[in-house]
Amino acid sequence: MACLLFAVLVLAISHNMVQEVAAAASPGSRAPSVLPSAARKFLAAHNQARAAVVVGPLKWSTQLVNAASLLARYQRNKMGCQFANLTDHKYGANQLWGSGAAVTPGMAVDTWVKEKSYYDYASNSCAPDHMCGVYKQVVWKNSSELGCAQATCKDQTSLTICFYNPPGNYCLPDAATLVTGTIICPIGDKKVKLCLKENNKTEEPSVFVELPLSTSEFTSSIDSSVLRIVLDPVPDSGITQRWQTYCNGQKVGFARRLVVGKEEKWVLETMQMVSSGAGFLLQKGSDAGSLKYLRGQFERIVGSDDSEAYHLVDPSYWFGQDLSVFFLQ
Repeated sequence: MACLLFAVLVLAISHNMVQEVAAAASPGSRAPSVLPSAARKFLAAHNQARAAVVVGPLKWSTQLVNAASLLARYQRNKMGCQFANLTDHKYGANQLWGSGAAVTPGMAVDTWVKEKSYYDYASNSCAPDHMCGVYKQVVWKNSSELGCAQATCKDQTSLTICFYNPPGNYCLPDAATLVTGTIICPIGDKKVKLCLKENNKTEEPSVFVELPLSTSEFTSSIDSSVLRIVLDPVPDSGITQRWQTYCNGQKVGFARRLVVGKEEKWVLETMQMVSSGAGFLLQKGSDAGSLKYLRGQFERIVGSDDSEAYHLVDPSYWFGQDLSVFFLQ
């Protein structure tokens, strides 16, 4: 018999159930050193999906497993493997109901991840008339622990429950702001610099970083017509903040925060009257074309508490490409 799967995202269980879960597992419980096969498969499927969007891996939690197992057993024994009523719960959760063939951990996670095609990362929203909440919970960056359980009923229906801690998939008010962006591209092997200023009249930029790309590498990257740069902060990077940088999904090195120097200050002052465009700048005492620049308006979008994005909106015709820069928190 064909396997029919229906996925629903839920963020909570009842208050009474929370009390039972708290009694069933000690707060300090940790995962065993050798995980069962099903646990390894749940983790592998989740972490593969998270790695695809440059999000850190989850760890297996015995406490979450105990909570999921308790609820799955209750649904099997009392509710015939129906979806659990999860309200007012402290964990994030995904559920999957199946009928017919057995549901493997990989099948369950793959079903949730299929909603990726309906999710817009920049706006942290789902496509019209579609749901994507289960996928968002799978890849939610701040979630760090996972615990799953499965139950099968006599009529060959089954229920899969995964809990996530800290919970994800909550929404914050979106905020969009236009900022002026200048990309300084030195001729030669020097690295490209990105400057973003929320107010063109302010002296210091809100963002000023050196990207791990030379001018030729940057130009080559945007030839694809779509350029996505993702900056993931390096913990404990010292006085100078650094980010692991990905260009169209490929790891390219480390970006670093800069202080505006004499050369950069001259470029920004020279560009004051330029609203948007691309071209060359001649520095005094240098050969013509010593600097290339790209300048325009970027839309700053904060779609969740763990990321913000800058999308080029004017001019949209630079090299016919679509440019976005994502800063992860």
